[in-house]
Amino acid sequence: MTRTLKTFLRHGPLALVVLACAQGRLVAGLLEWDIAPLLTGRDKDPIYLPFSFVLLGLLFLALLVEAILEKRLASLPPPPAAVWAFAGVAALSAAVAAVRPGSSASAVGLAKEVAQTVTLLLCGYMVFARAAREEGGSERLVAALFIGGAANLLVAAAQAFSRVPAEPEALRYSNFLVGGVLGNANVLGVFLAMLVPLAVGLAWHERATERRALYVLVAIAGGLVALTAGAWLGMLAGACAASALRGRWGALVSGLVLVALLGATCMLPRKNAHVALDSIATYRPDPEKPEVLTPATRYRRWGAEINLLRRGLRTGEAWLGVGPGQYNRRLGRTELWPGGRPSQVTNDPTLHDRGGANEPDSFAVYEVVTVENGLLGLAALFALFATLLAAGARTHVRATTDFDRGLAAGILGAGVSLAAACVFSSFLVRGLSLVFVLLLALACRRREERATGPSTPSEAKG
Repeated sequence: MTRTLKTFLRHGPLALVVLACAQGRLVAGLLEWDIAPLLTGRDKDPIYLPFSFVLLGLLFLALLVEAILEKRLASLPPPPAAVWAFAGVAALSAAVAAVRPGSSASAVGLAKEVAQTVTLLLCGYMVFARAAREEGGSERLVAALFIGGAANLLVAAAQAFSRVPAEPEALRYSNFLVGGVLGNANVLGVFLAMLVPLAVGLAWHERATERRALYVLVAIAGGLVALTAGAWLGMLAGACAASALRGRWGALVSGLVLVALLGATCMLPRKNAHVALDSIATYRPDPEKPEVLTPATRYRRWGAEINLLRRGLRTGEAWLGVGPGQYNRRLGRTELWPGGRPSQVTNDPTLHDRGGANEPDSFAVYEVVTVENGLLGLAALFALFATLLAAGARTHVRATTDFDRGLAAGILGAGVSLAAACVFSSFLVRGLSLVFVLLLALACRRREERATGPSTPSEAKG
């Protein structure tokens, strides 16, 4: 039985990484179940259980069983304090929202959001950290991530170079759907904001020509299919940060290549650079009166959030927010943007894959976390980013192999990139938070090995 557990814990995380890269609209019907009828007896508010969650739960259970059988519970890799803090604030916010007078949040919905956060961040970290401690584990996990990334890039390329509508509104919606298997351009953009800097960091330190060429190809392909300003902002900052560890010339070369690539995309059928800039436009033509410019929905929403935060500071609600998963339900229905009009965007069915599903994948993670988990949640989110960057820096200083140096440089770049990209989008959707905790587990690998010892005899000898 122990051998079976070890085999499952050796190969299961690789499948989990690939699944995390595929939690999107194109394969949703194949890779997840709606369990709302089992929990509530109603189909009105679907609760989706992805296969990746099931696999993650089984892997965590196997991890516990292995530790019990080997009488090494202390060997379980503990998540960093920032992960505990983020999950703890989410649970506290849900508890307060459940008993707050006049709250419309359902207990089932709040419990689902907290369970999702705990499963993805805490359990995900422990599973990946244990897998990374295996001999060659980091290399296999990175390879699985690039396999999932390559699948997304191939699908996104087919979408980007398919028929391009001529009508402006149809073109804007068509551009939004260039998301690989992840569903839309915003989600794909955040994924690329993590993948491209990682590829750049590994490319700078890879000696094998074939592998270096593959990493460079991934970085270029990511630049060709990205259609959001957040993705480009993140990729540029992250690639320069990853390259800076090779010296100032490395950062300059990467920056110039990405800027040139961005300019070259203007000649592509979708004119990517123009689309990316349009995604953060301050004003847009009114659909009914094209000659009249109105504030873009993104900034109307920001105004509504500022109003909500100001009122929350007076009532105390701002510290823990309105509750996990309540962003769409609260902001679009009750809040006004400066000028007195409804914020309008958060309940627009056309912006969601399932006609209003509670998944704010179009929205910046900073605004979503601040509204849902309050200022304490925002502080915990900043701590997550700081932990990733600090762990990546420590790993780079202590690295002894080219792969470790490249991985650490890529993780540092991915951390910078993600922090920048999340000004306009979020990594707490689909399977992207699993990609984040994978990078965190890889960055903290040396810390785990010092704290718990090697997990295989070969590591102990090496």
